[in-house]
Amino acid sequence: MQSLLLYFSALIITLLLLTLAQRVNGSTKLTEVIWLDGGELKIRKSLFFIISAFLPLWYIIAFRDRSVGKDAFGTQYWIFRNVAYGKYYDFANFGSESGYFFLNKICAYFSDSYHLVLLVTGTLSWGAFYYYIVKNSQAPRLSIILFFLSFNYFHQFNTMRQFIACGIVLCGFKYIYNRNFIKYLLTVLIAFLFHKIAIITIVFYFLFDIKVNTKMGLILVAISKISINVLKPLTGKLLYGTRYYLILNDPKAYKSGYLFLEIVLAVVIYVLVMIAEKTRKYEGDKIYNFNLWLTILALMITINSNYIPIPYRILWYVNINNIIFLPQILLTLISEKKKVLATSLILLVYIFYFSYEWYTGVDGVEIYALWKA
Repeated sequence: MQSLLLYFSALIITLLLLTLAQRVNGSTKLTEVIWLDGGELKIRKSLFFIISAFLPLWYIIAFRDRSVGKDAFGTQYWIFRNVAYGKYYDFANFGSESGYFFLNKICAYFSDSYHLVLLVTGTLSWGAFYYYIVKNSQAPRLSIILFFLSFNYFHQFNTMRQFIACGIVLCGFKYIYNRNFIKYLLTVLIAFLFHKIAIITIVFYFLFDIKVNTKMGLILVAISKISINVLKPLTGKLLYGTRYYLILNDPKAYKSGYLFLEIVLAVVIYVLVMIAEKTRKYEGDKIYNFNLWLTILALMITINSNYIPIPYRILWYVNINNIIFLPQILLTLISEKKKVLATSLILLVYIFYFSYEWYTGVDGVEIYALWKA
């Protein structure tokens, strides 16, 4: 219980500081607090509170003990020790994800303490997500609440490589919006250096110009459900004898079965999108259309999660942008009463999701401790 209070205290302080940023003659969006005026750099007072709001949740993740997070003292610690002194001392033995290899190598050069890795990875991942939220969200406080309650904040304690990669990909979305393929490709390749599955996000670039709506999305979800039942046996035959065949047929990869809570969450979000679509507020808006594509993909993955090996690894890349998209959707509702009801519904679903993740000990963050010398 003490750890839970600590986490929520850090969240509340963050929200209060962002509230102050909004009230001190400024904004919570980074794009509106620093600008050039006739060659002179202008900075609003709210920037101080925006930077301060980053610190509470950063301190929690960056200065945690290695016992906080299942993989922190498992796989990740093992990687560090082997990169520093063991069989991964040479990159040729490490094999892939060179960004993470060299990050560990640099940390080992400066210190033999694994805590430096936790400090650096925590700063990189939370820094990327926080920057993306305050730069892009129409409601940064709500976005941070959603990021926290969806347990994505705590996934950073555990799946460190993937969440660094997720943060990098999100920060690269601006290149999708600006239609700069080379810069987006380079961003994805940097993320790929930390987590190989990040390479699939190249596909996101090509969805931007393809118009879609919620009805078409439901048809695509239905087609995916039918197709995967037909294609999986064929895929198994084509990949027989390869390492991918072993992955597809590894029972451990399917131990989650259907991701029931993720299906509920995806359906609730989709229903809200269908309601928002009727307002026609974002008709013709390509960024909205892009986010709708990600919502459709999230529904596809969750509905077919029993057939997808380690579905979380793909789903996190697809649904992480809900922290930006949901506030956008809620703002389309004209009636204040509807906004309150819809926001309350979303928060209730997310609170239930958070409670389940917390009490089942998904990421091993229930007992918090600061690092020990």
